[in-house]
Amino acid sequence: MIDRWFRRLAAAAALGCAAPLSVAAEAPRKTVAVYSNVCFHAQSGDILGERVFLFRVRDGFQVLFQEAIGEMQLPILEKALVSGDQIRVELHRRSEGPSIFVGSITPETITGSYLNGDGRRITLTRQHEEEHGFPNC
Repeated sequence: MIDRWFRRLAAAAALGCAAPLSVAAEAPRKTVAVYSNVCFHAQSGDILGERVFLFRVRDGFQVLFQEAIGEMQLPILEKALVSGDQIRVELHRRSEGPSIFVGSITPETITGSYLNGDGRRITLTRQHEEEHGFPNC
């Protein structure tokens, strides 16, 4: 009797553990890539740079943009126009007016500049799942 009860308990536990795994494994991944140049400045203790999560959505792409100015700022969700290897994003930052980023995108980098900025070239490197934390500046 106890042996039968234990087998039922083991089978139920196995089904309970397997169900969430199979559901998670079948869920489509919406994130195309994460690109970042965020780094840790050891002398000041500040986090600096920009991070972009690029998502494929039904009618194109969206980016979740997050800037680090001493600390990570609140993220901004915006529509991205991607055509071939070109990307264009109009960011509506809370502290500034709209900023238009234009650049090129590859599987490993996003490179470009802000049209209404100082012309400085920005390179964001693709972050892979095994990478955690921020490199030193």
